[in-house]
Amino acid sequence: PYTELILGLENIGKKKLAHQLERKVILINEEFNRKIKLLEKSEEVVENEKDNFLKMILDKIVEEICSMDSESYRRESYFQTELLGMLKGALPKVFGKLGKVYVEKEYPLSSGERVDLYIQIGAYRIGIETKLFIDTTSKLQKLQGQIYNYSKDLDALIVVQYAPIEDRRFIQQLRNFIESQPFVIKVIAGGVEVI
Repeated sequence: PYTELILGLENIGKKKLAHQLERKVILINEEFNRKIKLLEKSEEVVENEKDNFLKMILDKIVEEICSMDSESYRRESYFQTELLGMLKGALPKVFGKLGKVYVEKEYPLSSGERVDLYIQIGAYRIGIETKLFIDTTSKLQKLQGQIYNYSKDLDALIVVQYAPIEDRRFIQQLRNFIESQPFVIKVIAGGVEVI
């Protein structure tokens, strides 16, 4: 639209005014583009800081989980209860300055499924899915379905298998699947972070 105005000014003999207006428009556009680039860069920095902060939170939660003797449990519900108590005690001490820390068992998600443990620290939503064993293709496929469904409601997921994963093929299949997911996933098996 401003180009029509500039042409109109030139047509009525106001060439100097037309050129002044054109230069002003060019300056405004350049300033606008510069500010847009700064905003995009700022958003990128904020997003990187958010990612780094989430990674720091996950690393601390993984450290707490790995400190438990998970192999002594033979029932998933016992392990979940013990893990819930440990996290409810430890996480507020570590992250309490960020606001309220919520840790809940069997938290309902929008998919209708329930994640075994749900942690909310500030605006970060983290799920923990516990497994006795991921030792068959069907169990691995079920976990993959759960991960896919959970991704809509969580910023990150930690999968905890009590015992070490014996079959390295499952680790590789899980790693390949995890790399295609839109959110952060960590896997602990036998008290050791494997992914």
